[in-house]
Order: sequence, then structure tokens, then C-alpha cells
Amino acid sequence: GISGRLVDVVYDTGVREVSGTGSLSIRTFRTGNIDLTDLEVPDVVAERSTLRFKGSGDLVGSTVLVDGEIAQFHKKPKVMVHATLGGTRLGPLVQMATNQSSPVSGLLDLEVQVDAGGELPRGGAIIQGKVQISVGAVSLKKKTRYMVLDAIRLLPWVDLDVRNRVLLEPMEGRIRFTRGTVTFQEVTYPAGKRQLRLDGTIGDGKLYLVVRLLPFENPEFRPGLGVVLEGTPQQQQFRLATREDLLKPAPWVPFASEEERKEELERLRTKRRQRILLDRLK
Repeated sequence: GISGRLVDVVYDTGVREVSGTGSLSIRTFRTGNIDLTDLEVPDVVAERSTLRFKGSGDLVGSTVLVDGEIAQFHKKPKVMVHATLGGTRLGPLVQMATNQSSPVSGLLDLEVQVDAGGELPRGGAIIQGKVQISVGAVSLKKKTRYMVLDAIRLLPWVDLDVRNRVLLEPMEGRIRFTRGTVTFQEVTYPAGKRQLRLDGTIGDGKLYLVVRLLPFENPEFRPGLGVVLEGTPQQQQFRLATREDLLKPAPWVPFASEEERKEELERLRTKRRQRILLDRLK
């Protein structure tokens, strides 16, 4: 439910607009699949057709601070909110957003922009921004074959614990929530003199995660090394990443088909030939 109070209210009957100040209490505020509960907004300003507010609420057991506005609230409301969240558990948040278990766990700090309403379809809210992950891990299926686990342990840049989890150092990058999906984009952390990067998408009953060891130079042209975790929460496959997996423009999105994979391979070959030609002309 929603309860509120406005004072110093001015109603313009000609354009049907309201001005005033006050406060709001919202039991549940839903954006896409994400529920923000017990939202307290002590600072509300209604100015003509725009409602501006600041407050805080609860998101999977952690406090989230919000600062934003609702434009055209009396016609076709458009929501724009800046939200910050610290020290929340990544697994439950991903599970809430996607309605499926998350192989990625840890604690995260978020600073995101929420866009909803307006011209976006119902339930089509977009949440995107910066993410920092600490105490992170990617869990492998319990029935992962011993041959695969032994191969992973041989990789000097992958730390696998006794619970078959690939451990992640503190890392930061970008994150994006849409209805039913969570996307990690260029989430990196140092690995010696190089960097490891996590990209991937969880949602729609599927998962696709890529952990890549970036090369020293020209990571846009040189693939480096990487591993891929893909499949469903119930049936996962862990494999070495291909050149196409690592160098495609959006490495966090899986190939839709074999034809798309072949097109990407040809694009990479063309790009490599152009690079060689430019080097010769220097």
C-alpha cells in the first residue's frame, strides 16, 4: 500500500497540475522483477507535472538510497531514479531479478540509474550502472566431471576451492537489469600484471558466463585465454572459450545460432587482416 501527505498544495484546474510538498510511505515498489520494500520518502516535492523525491528502502535485506523524479505523473508517468546500495548479497538479488538460481555469489555495491514508465512497455524497466563485487565466486555444478575440474586446477589464473567454486577477487564493472535478466559487462580485477574479466547474462532459464584473462596488449584484437560456463541452472557445461567467444563486440551475450558464430568468425578474420595491413603501412 501507499500512504502519503502533501502540504501547501496548489491545484491548477486549467492544466490539471498539482504543486506541493510532503512525504510518502510505500510498502512495495516493483521495478521489473525487483521489489523494493518499506520505502520511506520524507522529502517529496510536487511541482506542476513532476514529483521529486529522496528516501530509502529495503532490497533483499540491505538498505537502498533513492533520489529521483516521476515526470508527467498525472498522465503517462516516466520514472527516473538514481539508487545506491551497499553490502547486499548478489545471489538473492539475481534470483529475484531472474526467477532462477544464480551461479554467481558474493557481496556487491551498486550505483545504478532506474528508467521505467513513459514510452517503455509495461514491465520494461531498465536498471543499469556500476557494480563492485567482493567475496565473489562462480559455482560449478556438483556433477561436473573430474577431468574438467582437474583441467581447471591446472590454469594458474583460476582459483578453484573444495566446493567447486571459481573464486573471484574484488572486482568492478557494469551491471544491467531488465525484466527477467541480469547482465555483467566488463567486470574486471587484477591478476598479477594482467586482468581477469567477467562477462555474461543470466535469465530466461539460461546462463552464459565468460571469465577471460586479458592479454597484456591490444585486448580488442588478441583473445587471450578464457573459460565459459553455459547452459541452464540444472544442466551446465564448462569449456574453454573460443576466439569468437572472447572477441565479439558484446561478449556477455551468447551466440543465437551456429550461423551467427560463423559470421562472427569471419568478422574477426577480416579485422585481423585489416590490422596486419595497417601494421605493414606504418
